[in-house]
Amino acid sequence: MKAGPNSSRQVGWCCGESNPFDSRTGLTGGVTASVHVLGPLAFQTELLYAGKGVRGIDVFQMRMHYLEIPLLLRLAPSTRHSIRPVALLGAAPAFELSCTGRTRPPSIPESPAPVIPLNCSGYRTTASDVGLVGALGAELRLASLTWTVEARYTHGISDLTAEWNYVRTTNRSVALLFGIRVGQR
Repeated sequence: MKAGPNSSRQVGWCCGESNPFDSRTGLTGGVTASVHVLGPLAFQTELLYAGKGVRGIDVFQMRMHYLEIPLLLRLAPSTRHSIRPVALLGAAPAFELSCTGRTRPPSIPESPAPVIPLNCSGYRTTASDVGLVGALGAELRLASLTWTVEARYTHGISDLTAEWNYVRTTNRSVALLFGIRVGQR
């Protein structure tokens, strides 16, 4: 099991300009399984919840909840100590579970205009993503438990606004994950 905070944002361009979104803090967590391949190499797969989203001008917010299934190569060289370094590299298909948000209508002259629920389909045209994943961390073995910590970067390569030819938007996420494993190293 592993869990921890993340900071995510959407980056891209529209009409020749970069988008005006800021990062949003969320949570990432789930379960992992690994299979030893050769020497310090293993194949690791995960089933993770990842809360992502953006904040924009005024009260604009969009929260996207994903189910991610990272497929990773794991390098964990043996050491003579109970702590060892770990590196992960791979891809993470992601599937949107839900999307919520809020904004203000642009055409109401009230001051301030009321906050209304956001229709996410107006800001993205696809509910799936694929990210490239890289992580560095460490494992500490104590008896039959292994405690883990990793800093992970996920670079989305899927265009979330693929149906609009004048816009390109992709996810980015940085997470600090803490975990525990039972059994073999």
